[in-house]
Amino acid sequence: MNLWYFLRDIMINKYEAKAKAQRMIRQIERELVAPGRLMRVTVSMGIANAPLDGVTYELLYQNADKAHYSVKNDGKNGYRFFADLGEESSGTVCL
Repeated sequence: MNLWYFLRDIMINKYEAKAKAQRMIRQIERELVAPGRLMRVTVSMGIANAPLDGVTYELLYQNADKAHYSVKNDGKNGYRFFADLGEESSGTVCL
């Protein structure tokens, strides 16, 4: 299951975004017991920041999704900033 969470109209720095991501992971992560099974709920999160990682919803979504799947490919259960992937945003900004 994917849960998409967006912070809109909030100016936060990378340190605050990191702290928020860690809090969200701690709040969601848990073990569930089902009949005959123990299941573990984990969180994989990708973070894209405007305007550096995109200025449109679509571009921010795409870049956050790239960061999200990078976490999943590295074993899940964590978060990653798009900027830490070493990629440039595929969009262009016209001034």
